[in-house]
Amino acid sequence: MARSPDCSARTKLISSSAAESAAAALAASVNTPVVLIGGVRSLETANAVLAKTAIQYIALSRPLIREPNLVSRWLADDHRPSSCISCNACYRTHAHACIFAARL
Repeated sequence: MARSPDCSARTKLISSSAAESAAAALAASVNTPVVLIGGVRSLETANAVLAKTAIQYIALSRPLIREPNLVSRWLADDHRPSSCISCNACYRTHAHACIFAARL
């Protein structure tokens, strides 16, 4: 029987990216688009980062693994944050699949 990952330490949603300040400083100092990678789980956070910094793009990986239709949901005015809990278990599966996807 497969063992469940210990995700208890990562069950709260990440409200801002740990890399945001470094990416913002980089974006302010170069004349090329900068992509913020990691930690963005909500449309509200993404819009705030884009509005207050020179960062031009937001990358999503785990939120889209958890919810492949996340962007469509946001475009349909359902602005709830991604249900991804950042446990990284998806990266330990062969197909990078969310182990919690059946619970959606």
